[in-house]
Amino acid sequence: MINSKILGFLGLCTKAGKISFGADSVEQEIKNGKVKFVIIARR
Repeated sequence: MINSKILGFLGLCTKAGKISFGADSVEQEIKNGKVKFVIIARR
């Protein structure tokens, strides 16, 4: 239940263009001061 809510929220953020994927994109957004939250996942 919680996972589906989180995934739904992430989907909405992606559609709104508010999520950056990839190390280079995220690093650039951090330098521009646009980042409020970072999620780091490992495999």
